Amino acid sequence: MLDMLVETVSKSVRLIIRQFAVFLNNKTKGRVSPNLITTLSTAGHLPVVFFIMTDQLLVAGIVFIFFGLFDVLDGELARLQKSAGPKGMVYDASSDRIKEVLIFSATTYYISQSSTPEWSFIAALALGASLSVSYAKAKAEVSLTIKKRLSDHHKINRHFSEGVASFEIRMALMALGMLSGNLLLATSIVAALSTFAMFERLYFYLKRI
Repeated sequence: MLDMLVETVSKSVRLIIRQFAVFLNNKTKGRVSPNLITTLSTAGHLPVVFFIMTDQLLVAGIVFIFFGLFDVLDGELARLQKSAGPKGMVYDASSDRIKEVLIFSATTYYISQSSTPEWSFIAALALGASLSVSYAKAKAEVSLTIKKRLSDHHKINRHFSEGVASFEIRMALMALGMLSGNLLLATSIVAALSTFAMFERLYFYLKRI
């Protein structure tokens, strides 16, 4: 159910961002690169960290969603400019991991300063499980590439995109947690889903490679 909801919202958002990407690309004559958007998106998570740590969750959620949309924009620009390639994929994937470290580290601090500091380990668990999901995916892609000698990086990326607790779902849950003021609950859900996904995807990947 959550996957379907995120997919529906994602398609609608992508349509809007795609139109904006065309406008931006035309206005700047292609001078705004996808990598620049990715860099701005990553840097934009720094104020989110500040707002979380200073207990300004609503503002954090708004800024988080705004810069989160850049993740869609860089991909649309790459397609428009026909610049999508392995380097961009590595940079984009690495920046996503940096964002998770920033958000969950700030969340750990936030919970440690709350009335239930003993639950701060949940954020560390969510981070570790989330990174493990992404790590397993990356290793599976490399193994499949070597085994089947695949060269289409987009096909490889789609090959292992199934499963619960994708990056988009994890970040959507964290955004909801910020906007609602229930960051601990959202982090707990992410931790549980990511832990399950870690084993689910490992089983799934080992069957495919």
